[in-house]
Amino acid sequence: MCVRNNDLVVILGNHENNEFYVSISILLKKIGLKTQMLVLDVNNLFFSKLLELKPLIVLFTPSDFSKIQNVYNEFGIIQGFLECHNIKYSGSGSIASILGSSKYLSKVLFRSLGLKTPKCIFVRKNQVPPKYYKVVEELGKNIIIKPNSLGDSVGVSIIRDEFDYLLCIDVLKQKYNGDFLLEELIDNNKIEYTTGIFERKNEVIQLPICKTTTFTDFFSYESKKIGLNKKEFISHDDEDIHKEMQRIAYLLHKEFNCKNFSRTDFLVDKERNIYVLEINLLPGLQPNSIFPQLCEKEKISYDEILFSLVEV
Repeated sequence: MCVRNNDLVVILGNHENNEFYVSISILLKKIGLKTQMLVLDVNNLFFSKLLELKPLIVLFTPSDFSKIQNVYNEFGIIQGFLECHNIKYSGSGSIASILGSSKYLSKVLFRSLGLKTPKCIFVRKNQVPPKYYKVVEELGKNIIIKPNSLGDSVGVSIIRDEFDYLLCIDVLKQKYNGDFLLEELIDNNKIEYTTGIFERKNEVIQLPICKTTTFTDFFSYESKKIGLNKKEFISHDDEDIHKEMQRIAYLLHKEFNCKNFSRTDFLVDKERNIYVLEINLLPGLQPNSIFPQLCEKEKISYDEILFSLVEV
């Protein structure tokens, strides 16, 4: 029988000096729980270490996971491993993680629910990409290219001609070595809307909307990290389009079988059609990330968010 280390919380991530790890360590210490960072590695050593530690619960560090090119996170294998060994963990389960970590699989589910999402072509890493003129015929001249399984707009670029197309594919294959999407560029793409769901015990809380405008060509990794975007929070708005976004976010949270929280991102074109971009099952939880700011607008403190992770 596996005897649990009932006062140890293991946090999976990259390093101990991020704000999420520091904040949750201080908070859990107040209620008598110890924390230990377990660094993810490509040699599988953290799997055996998890079994050795036998923690009370495992927490994921969202800001680290979105950047890790690691097959275990991309396909829900870590979550599946924890389930097999009856180790509790925060966030959504293995099946939800498989769906949510793949932009392409997410789009398949969006469409099955009758939701609009930008048209795309899915290209596997070992597949020969389609000819540029074929892509233009299907998606239009202005195209977005993005890795299938990375967050934070990492590796995302705009393609405007054949030279861009060939260059971006070459860079993507060399730098990220994974599947990728070619996606139509929706007009009015400089404004993005975000809302989310937060679960507190048996309560499901619908969060307000954040409208983000970028001052660059599109929402790149750089624009998000160096503050080239303007945020505006919309609380309890009566406008139908905002209510519809919240309805969709709640629907997707349920259909993906999310746990703890989820964040959904949208675009709205000039005809006011709503397009679902993606659902994020591990939204950033640094204090300055959008999700904690959305919670703050609903009077949910940062400490409450962190406590909710260990309540499972």
